[in-house]
Amino acid sequence: MRAVLFPLSSAPHGARLLTDAELADLATGHEVGWHTASHAAAAEVDEADVAEEVVAPFRWIERVAGRPPRIGAWRGGTRFDPDLSGNRALRDLGLAQLVSNWSVERV
Repeated sequence: MRAVLFPLSSAPHGARLLTDAELADLATGHEVGWHTASHAAAAEVDEADVAEEVVAPFRWIERVAGRPPRIGAWRGGTRFDPDLSGNRALRDLGLAQLVSNWSVERV
């Protein structure tokens, strides 16, 4: 069974982080989706945080998994809102879909 994983890339809440090797191994059989570095909600990310919370995790997944993430999720299942800086960055990076609490929607 193929799974979709949304790994964190920093652990301010004590989460266990995947190593590059673990993520690369999981990416061989599963979809690795984008998530914020520190499990932030969409409304918590502003222009000052977007590089660290949005772009860096996206690029990490792309580098380690060998392909950019196609799907992502915000903490709390927030729907896509183009007025939020994190969502604009995701759209610019080419993320195709965002999981919310009630749907998978196009970015």
